[in-house]
Amino acid sequence: RVDLTGRFATLGRIIDDDPLVVGFEQMTYTFFEINATFNTIPIIKGGNQRSELTFSLRASIIRGSDANAAETDQDSSDRDILARETQDRTFRPAQQSVPFVFELIDDDDPEPTEDFQVELSLEESGLNVNLGGVVEIDGSISVLFSSARIVIIDDDATVTIGWEEDFTAVNESQGILELCVVILNITGNAFPEDIAITLAAITIPGTAADPGDYEELTVEDLFLLDITATNNRTCIDVTIEDDNLLEATENFSVQVVPDPFSHPTGLPPNFFLVPDLTVVEIMDNDFVRIGFREIDY
Repeated sequence: RVDLTGRFATLGRIIDDDPLVVGFEQMTYTFFEINATFNTIPIIKGGNQRSELTFSLRASIIRGSDANAAETDQDSSDRDILARETQDRTFRPAQQSVPFVFELIDDDDPEPTEDFQVELSLEESGLNVNLGGVVEIDGSISVLFSSARIVIIDDDATVTIGWEEDFTAVNESQGILELCVVILNITGNAFPEDIAITLAAITIPGTAADPGDYEELTVEDLFLLDITATNNRTCIDVTIEDDNLLEATENFSVQVVPDPFSHPTGLPPNFFLVPDLTVVEIMDNDFVRIGFREIDY
């Protein structure tokens, strides 16, 4: 005989152990200086929708050491953004996003395109939360990023000229490598038709050797690139030497500088060279064949 008059059933609860994923939806966000209002970038939560976890994270502004890094120093008269250097945010179970907030400063100074970085960190360790990663959001697979680059485009009359690519990989057997300088950005009527910008290209050694791996360029060689309002892209050829040596992947850089003969005092104040340096990586095409001398022994 079995007595079922007492408690004969219980409720089981299954807790999903998949992690939450938080981050930015994009690696790069672009804003215009003229939009000098409060700007918001959402920090998104995805993944385990059953999680009842409440947790906090910190968004930190990282100012790079590059010449085009946006100035965030509260004591600087050259500030580009108004924002707390660190912003703490709390995710509660029902929240799908929290904001990162900043305000741009619209000044009257011609400046190159600038940027700053925002990086996320968790306030507590041991949480079932990942910063960045592949995640499902509203039924779709997305990628969230643990950091984001914020680009600020100046609205004053400026011209930004720079390398079309800041990195190029080339096989040693290619022989000739074409590198191009372009107008990356023009604001206002910054580039009159009667002005020509002449740049000189020079090579900077890296792990690659000159001579032997590439042909050196110097200012005296007059490898010049001319940029005008109507000629917005110009290129040079760099010779890559093909030797018979077994080598690791090597590199060197090519820099553009104002031609000292055409611009003895530098470029006009509203013209900027960003990026002025491009890195070339040379991949070796030599190899060693290993095997037996005979098929049968």
